[in-house]
Amino acid sequence: MSTFNTKIELVRAYEVEAHKRFVRILVNRLWSRGLSKQKLEINFWEKELAPFVELRKWYHVDLSRWPDFKKRYEEEMEFNEEYLYQFLIKMKNETEIHLIYGAKNKIKNHAIILKEYLQMMATK
Repeated sequence: MSTFNTKIELVRAYEVEAHKRFVRILVNRLWSRGLSKQKLEINFWEKELAPFVELRKWYHVDLSRWPDFKKRYEEEMEFNEEYLYQFLIKMKNETEIHLIYGAKNKIKNHAIILKEYLQMMATK
């Protein structure tokens, strides 16, 4: 998909106010605690882009599992590649999209892996 020029940004759900002018996609399976739908003002809730519940719980028990979590999540995305491809097609005419995630850790979270994977797919 060489015509995908959409910029992908990551925004933590609890810091979303400053990012209102672009398409916002919540990429969690669960709604972020304490936030109303009005506050987030998301355009799409793409639960299917998030890791399966079992994998997320497994990782959150021990954050040192990051390398294995990353590998397993990438395997999930390979399995779900058609859905990801359709998502890219849906977003290809947008200038910029914001992937909204709820994790506290801004350095090691599924949205980072998702963004990298989507960018890789977009260059195929």
